[in-house]
Amino acid sequence: MVGAAIWRPWAPSFREPRDLPSLAARLQRDVPRAMRSAHVPGVAVAVVRGGEVWTRGFGTTRAGGGGAPVTERTRFQVGSLSKPVTAWGAVALTELPLDAPLTSALRPWPLPPSRFAANEITPRRILSHTAGLDVPGYLGAPPDGEGARGGAAATLASLRGQGAEGPATAVHLVDRPGARYRYSGGGYTLLQAAIEARTGLDFAAWARRDVLAPLAMDDSAFAPLAASATGHDAAGRPVPAYEYAELAAAGLTSDARDMARFAAALLRRPARLAPPQRTESGGYALGIHVDRFDGVLRLSHEGVNRGWHARLLAYPERGWAAVVLTNGDGGEAVADAVEAEFES
Repeated sequence: MVGAAIWRPWAPSFREPRDLPSLAARLQRDVPRAMRSAHVPGVAVAVVRGGEVWTRGFGTTRAGGGGAPVTERTRFQVGSLSKPVTAWGAVALTELPLDAPLTSALRPWPLPPSRFAANEITPRRILSHTAGLDVPGYLGAPPDGEGARGGAAATLASLRGQGAEGPATAVHLVDRPGARYRYSGGGYTLLQAAIEARTGLDFAAWARRDVLAPLAMDDSAFAPLAASATGHDAAGRPVPAYEYAELAAAGLTSDARDMARFAAALLRRPARLAPPQRTESGGYALGIHVDRFDGVLRLSHEGVNRGWHARLLAYPERGWAAVVLTNGDGGEAVADAVEAEFES
C-alpha cells in the first residue's frame, strides 16, 4: 500500500501540549473512543518529550477472541514507516554514496530499457522519491507466498514482476530522474537490491547490523510474519498476515518502545533525514515528509499495509514526537486523534 503524505484541507497550527502527564491522560481517554468508532482492535502509542518516553497499549492483538492485550512490546507491521528507518541507515552507507549512480552498483541492470537516463538514478533521488520510478506501493503476498520471504533473489524477482505479487511489482523508469516528486515504493526496492549487492548481505541482515542494533531497536525486524498482532480490515475482521519481499519499502515490524527510540533519534538528529535547504520537491526529504507551519518544523510519515495503519510525527524544534501503531485499516482515525493533541 502507499504511505503517502498526510493530506489536510487546511494549514494546521502547532499546539504544544502542556506536559507529558496531562497529554497521557487525554490520550488514555481519546484513543479508545477513536478505536471503537473506527473498528480498530488494537493500538500502541508512544510519545517522546525530551528524554522522557510514555508508551501505552490499548485493546487486543486480535478481534473476536484469541487475542492478547496490546502492550508496548506488541509488534505491528508498520508499512511505509519502513522508509524513514531504511533511510536512516542508507544515508550513512559508505558502499553506496548518496549521489553516485545506482547503475554502478547493480550489474546487470534489473530494470527494462527506458528513454530516460538510468545513470541519473541515485540513492538520494530514490530516498526523496525524485528518481522517476513507478510502483507507488505493494499489496503484499498471502502467507507462505513464494518469493515473499526476502533475500536478493526475491528482491530482484519483485523488481522484474516475477515475484509473489506478479507483474504489478515490476519497476520502470517512467520520468527523468530529478525532475519531480513521484512517490515510489518501487524505488526503495531498487535501493534494497543495491544495498544487498554492495554489502553482500540480505537487506534484513544489513538493517539489523547498521540500523536497528545501533538504535537499540531489539524487538524490530525487516522480516515477514514477525508481528505479534493480527491485522484487520475496515470492518474489524482479521486479515491474512501478508508478506513483503519489498522490505525497505514496507517490510518492517516493530513495537511502540522501539519506534519511540527511532523517534527520539530523529529528534536528536533531524538533519540526518531532513538536511537544511535540501528538501526535495513535494516537501519530502530523505525518507521523511517535511512541513513547516507557525514556524515549527514537522517531520512525518504514514505507514499503510493491508490490515495496518501507522503514523510517525516529530517536532524537533519543540522536542516532541509521537508514534501510533494500529492493527486495523481504520487506524487513520486513531492517528488523527493523537495528532490533534499537537495540531489544530
